[in-house]
Amino acid sequence: DGNTWLQRTPTTSPPLQLNGACVFDSARGRTVFLSSSGPGGTFSTWEWNGINWQLRVSPATLTGRLGAAVAYDAARGRTVMFGGSDMPNGPFGNVVYDDATWLYDGSSWQLAAISA
Repeated sequence: DGNTWLQRTPTTSPPLQLNGACVFDSARGRTVFLSSSGPGGTFSTWEWNGINWQLRVSPATLTGRLGAAVAYDAARGRTVMFGGSDMPNGPFGNVVYDDATWLYDGSSWQLAAISA
């Protein structure tokens, strides 16, 4: 609540993650958590509504990635994600994902339109 931490015990929670990413979607009042089962594995989007976690989408077009950068774009009402790698130790000898910028609107992930 901005003053006190409260421990919650949700009935549903995301699995334990290494290098997941969270961002707060202020328009929808949800914390968005991006999780990955690891290289080439499952990429999932979870949302926290203050009471419970809910699995939202697992897009087949996104591969498992660790350490992606995320931010919330309040002007457009979208979560923005870019990058990550297939290993927790960074790009040294590993696959670095610089495939695209992805946008999440609360229901689906989409590739960002690139304008010159």
